[in-house]
Amino acid sequence: DSTGLIIVDVMLSSELPPFQTIQLSISSLTLNDAPVNIVSANLPVITKNLLNSTIPEDGLYSFETSSYFLEVNSETDFIYSAKVVDDTTAEITWPNWLHIDPVSGLITGTPLNEHVGSINVVVEGTSAGAGVAVEKAYELTITNTNDAPTLTTAIADQSNDQYQAFSLDVSTHFDDVDVGDSGTYSISGEPVWLVLDASTGVLSGTPGVGEAVTTSGIELTYTDISTAPVSDTFDLSVVAVNAAATGAVTIAGTTSNGQVLTSSHTIADT
Repeated sequence: DSTGLIIVDVMLSSELPPFQTIQLSISSLTLNDAPVNIVSANLPVITKNLLNSTIPEDGLYSFETSSYFLEVNSETDFIYSAKVVDDTTAEITWPNWLHIDPVSGLITGTPLNEHVGSINVVVEGTSAGAGVAVEKAYELTITNTNDAPTLTTAIADQSNDQYQAFSLDVSTHFDDVDVGDSGTYSISGEPVWLVLDASTGVLSGTPGVGEAVTTSGIELTYTDISTAPVSDTFDLSVVAVNAAATGAVTIAGTTSNGQVLTSSHTIADT
């Protein structure tokens, strides 16, 4: 290279098994039929591949990388760093939940639900004495752990006029952070006129005759695929309303002397 350093690439006839290492010794070297003076360099090497890892969300992750790096002459220490790259090898932002100790090379962190997926981690070891760095990448996959749903806001007590349509979307009061997760809603203690859509969490109905009462302790429950359900209760008051009577009066017959007229009606009052 430009500094006069000769770099030797070694091609193996077959791939090494995991955790197996080799040592190469060069006793003599010629370049353009002239002997080359071989000087031992304190260069870092990677002793074994960093194996891909799979960890669960919400679990503490710990990976000791120092055992994967080796100083040829063991004269100086490493300074460790790490980065995350995408498939085009472009560096992206290092995740804020992941940390690497520059002295020990220990990578630790606890991924959350929003970190579910795979990232390509590149660990770099720089020889403090020689100032030369080597790096190795591995894939870190975070699998989803089902989180229990939560009640974000309490359902307020409700009031509705008799004979008027009632509607309430209770789904806005519950939260499930799991991506792609789905659950169902259920109800207990409700009046007979009130209907719940189990998939959307929408309550609807119209209170009619004799239903101007207060129903206390209506319980709404949300249950996801595999964790404990979460519930909340509220009261629903139906306010009595004097509904207008309906119908009409009719008179039948010939309106002349001596004729009988007959009246009838269709009046109704709820």
